[in-house]
Amino acid sequence: MRRSLYILLVMIPCLVGSVWIVLWQDEQQQQQWLEETRLFANIHKNDLDRFLAETTTKLETLAFIVSKHMTTLSEKDINDMLQQIEKQDVRFHHISFFSESTSSAMRLAKATKQTIIDSDHTTTIVTPIVDEKTNDTVGFFVAELHMDYIKKRIKIIDQHASFRLYDERGTILFATNELRPSHETVTVHLNNAPWN
Repeated sequence: MRRSLYILLVMIPCLVGSVWIVLWQDEQQQQQWLEETRLFANIHKNDLDRFLAETTTKLETLAFIVSKHMTTLSEKDINDMLQQIEKQDVRFHHISFFSESTSSAMRLAKATKQTIIDSDHTTTIVTPIVDEKTNDTVGFFVAELHMDYIKKRIKIIDQHASFRLYDERGTILFATNELRPSHETVTVHLNNAPWN
């Protein structure tokens, strides 16, 4: 009888309390990991947004300058200039000049007179060159981004992170490390591209 009373009054509450503490600590640890993941996701988001903003600004500035001198520049002059930029700036895998629109992204850039970030076949930025006087699109800069450069920047911050960059269709643009099994994922949306 004493033994049963001891088990009922001491052992069972201790066992239930211990299980509850372990579960509570596990939940707290999961919450801490989730908050750390959110923090890193926002760091990567801000870095990617800054990367895209700087790259877009560079192309738009170049388009503005070239539009002022379109009558004096030959296509060879423009391509030589683009090759120099390509060699100096690690963000660009390749930059091309097109005088006519040859893709849906170029047609959209021509219609909107705005830079378009496109991830149809490769991740590219399409910037229209707009003649200031006539407001006509006189050409395009199409810059293919160096995604390995972005990937390396992410790995510098946390080399063990499982990170995925998705375009607007849900296609993976690039990934770092294998996904670890988890019940929780953190998704953040970029400001400068329709990516998450």
